Amino acid sequence: MNLLQDFELYRAIVEDGFLQAKKSVLISTANLKNIRVPVGRRRAKSLVEVLLDLAGRDVFVHLLHASTPSLSFRQEAQRRKLSDNPNIIFFKCPRVHFKSVIVDDRWMYLGSANLTGAGLGATGSAVAARSRG
Repeated sequence: MNLLQDFELYRAIVEDGFLQAKKSVLISTANLKNIRVPVGRRRAKSLVEVLLDLAGRDVFVHLLHASTPSLSFRQEAQRRKLSDNPNIIFFKCPRVHFKSVIVDDRWMYLGSANLTGAGLGATGSAVAARSRG
């Protein structure tokens, strides 16, 4: 067990966590925003793109959330027909407040960080600066 904070929390959950999934990603979060995920040195993908990439690799994504996702997330999800993908399942439960990420039944994050840039300690400038390094 490790105590992580700031960008290291983001790196563990996103880069070393669900981006490396081979078969499944189970996420629970109260708030869901369309965070930007660095890929490579100079590019970032939206969370919607990342979820579609995972599903395209036959990774099953189950996402449990409490509140309505951000407007940016909803608009891109609708444009890219995220809800039509059989490998991605969303469950909305207004009482969900716990946060977790479980990858391939072998790795787990359990804590208080929502799936947002601020929640994961990765605001836009922090992610951009670290991903260039």
